[in-house]
Amino acid sequence: MIVNPLLKRRRPGLKWVLLIVAVVLATLATVAIAFFMQPELPLRDAMFDDHAAKRQQIMLEQDSATGAGAIVLLGDSHLELMDNDQRWPGSLNLGIRGDTSAAVLDRMDSYQSLATARVVIISLGANDIAQGYRINQTVANVRDIVSRLPAQTPVLLTAIHAMDERVGLVGYNRNIRRWNEAYMEAFAQSDRIHLVASPHAPENDADNLAIAMHIGDGIHLSQAGYDAWISVLKPAVDSVIDARSTN
Repeated sequence: MIVNPLLKRRRPGLKWVLLIVAVVLATLATVAIAFFMQPELPLRDAMFDDHAAKRQQIMLEQDSATGAGAIVLLGDSHLELMDNDQRWPGSLNLGIRGDTSAAVLDRMDSYQSLATARVVIISLGANDIAQGYRINQTVANVRDIVSRLPAQTPVLLTAIHAMDERVGLVGYNRNIRRWNEAYMEAFAQSDRIHLVASPHAPENDADNLAIAMHIGDGIHLSQAGYDAWISVLKPAVDSVIDARSTN
């Protein structure tokens, strides 16, 4: 048998080609998995865990004592720090400082009041941004939160407020605008979710939360900040209550 020496030289080359192809395919697969799979992210910054545990106990007691037909607030610190009972007597505040959309989703089945709420107000997203969530994760979590509520319950989803980047929160407002735009795109045509604008939502990347509207940390609203927010939130609540009473 005559052996062609050129064939002997090509065979090792083919093996290297196949090896390189295999490495490239494995790399592409890894990149695809990293891109499409949702990573495990914290429910909140660990610094808020003790506070959340203590507040959860208080909220469970309040929840068990809340009658049917209450206005229920579900979300993060912007709701926790709101004087909701002054605005809506008998309402239930289930806001927890530091909570992400995943944290709210994780705890919401503990509350009996959500099954009989007249209106549910949701304020979420700022902590998702802080904890590295992607927009699609937040939107999916909000959808899941709403899907667990009774179909007839009106849901008000508020826009995320701007932050004051002059106190060191650089880059947040750009992401806040993206999240608010994603809410609009995902829920503007929804029959269940009513979007509520915020007078504090950033209109551009340099649109900071006004100094008079926060307590000095660039994040949390002052009394004036709450007054401005309530000026658009309360009419939205009244509107969905009126609409429900006439149906």
